[in-house]
Amino acid sequence: MFPRPGQPIVARVIAPFLDRLWSGPGWAAAPATATALGPEVWRRQRPETCRKLATLAVKTLAKSIHAIPAALIAQPLPAPTTLLAGALVERRTHDLLARHLSTVREESDRRAWTIARYLEVTGFGARALLDVLSAIESAPPESHQAGAAPMVSLAQAISRIRRMRRRHRSDQLRLVPSSAAGAHDDATLIERAVAAVLPRLPLSEAAARARLLDDGLDIDDQTLADLLAAAVSLRGQPPFRILELGGAVVAVRGGDMAVAASAYAIAARAVYNWGLTTITEITRQVSTATKAPVTADLVAKVLAATRGYQSVSDPGETAGERWFWFQGRPNRALDGATKIFSVADTVPLARLRRALFKGHLERALPPLAAVAALCLSLPGTEVRDGAVSVARRFDQSILLSESERALADVLGDRGPTAVRDLRALPALAGLPAGTLDRLIRTSPLLESLPGGRCCLVGAPLDGADEGSGGAPL
Repeated sequence: MFPRPGQPIVARVIAPFLDRLWSGPGWAAAPATATALGPEVWRRQRPETCRKLATLAVKTLAKSIHAIPAALIAQPLPAPTTLLAGALVERRTHDLLARHLSTVREESDRRAWTIARYLEVTGFGARALLDVLSAIESAPPESHQAGAAPMVSLAQAISRIRRMRRRHRSDQLRLVPSSAAGAHDDATLIERAVAAVLPRLPLSEAAARARLLDDGLDIDDQTLADLLAAAVSLRGQPPFRILELGGAVVAVRGGDMAVAASAYAIAARAVYNWGLTTITEITRQVSTATKAPVTADLVAKVLAATRGYQSVSDPGETAGERWFWFQGRPNRALDGATKIFSVADTVPLARLRRALFKGHLERALPPLAAVAALCLSLPGTEVRDGAVSVARRFDQSILLSESERALADVLGDRGPTAVRDLRALPALAGLPAGTLDRLIRTSPLLESLPGGRCCLVGAPLDGADEGSGGAPL
């Protein structure tokens, strides 16, 4: 089916014409121009995105296929007989051309085959044209770059082995392929795919697909689970295992399953509780939990393969020292940041870190760069001149409790205030003493200052207070 992974969505010969045509909201939302929709797009985008881009290209070309310039429409192309013998086109295109060849005597029409002549074939339209041009550009050996492997269909090999598995018992299947035409090649393709993936485990499914495409293997709509099932049918033993970690499919070595599952579970809990953590800390906890030697490199690869993984790395930093979090998962530090930016527009980064990580030892605080990256994941935030700011404050009515809103209202009009005076304010008289003490001690909305004082986060401070925030109350 068009588009085929590893092949161009829009061939180079017609890409400039599409670039001139493409307009409207669909084009504005596309990640690239038509000129950039060559075979490399499959490495940058998910398969679903590539298929949407192909649909957009077909619709755009269909609207203006009658306006193809004369120089382009006269572009010479291989004859259908040559095309069908040596290029991979989808079944509908194949049937259109084969039907045309069966009804037209080629020797009676000796015109050269061009885009214009192909468009004369009944039923041959925009999709078929893009399909043919993509197949021609990808046909080996002329159109391939030197040293690149021509794309072969791993997906078809997996499908054929699946059909054989349905007809034979699993323990007999390994004896069957040699008796079926082409089955030996299927087994070779499966082994080649396993050899491409295995040394690089752990890998996410998207990374595994990209690796197979780099090796010239088109897995199309088959999954890693399908590849694993085919390999088990031929080998008898699974060459790797598949885990679902946080909604992502991750392939790991069989001996790493317990470590991978523990690493993600511990990391998800740590990120929820602390907001940010390091690979080294997760490695230490995983080693304790599994009572097995665990390397920081393995933990880093497992977590990087999961959905939403975000890391902050500095030059010269090892994998173990890297701070990370998970985008789109519960995170108390991010929750605290949204509260802070419901009462403040701009907060210096150092003060924001102290507010978000109250109670942490100074040596355990994440670096300012990591805190800045975490806050930038919130909508409308930016970091400038050592401070984080928001274009528009978040909604207090959603984010703050009644007690927190009462504190914010009182302290919003006051500077640094002694805690004993705060407890005596009439506006806070309705708050239970225990609730007020807990908020003063734990809420990110309040900064602790020397002398038993506190203030609303981001409030102006004098020089002495500016450098001494974070003192325990």
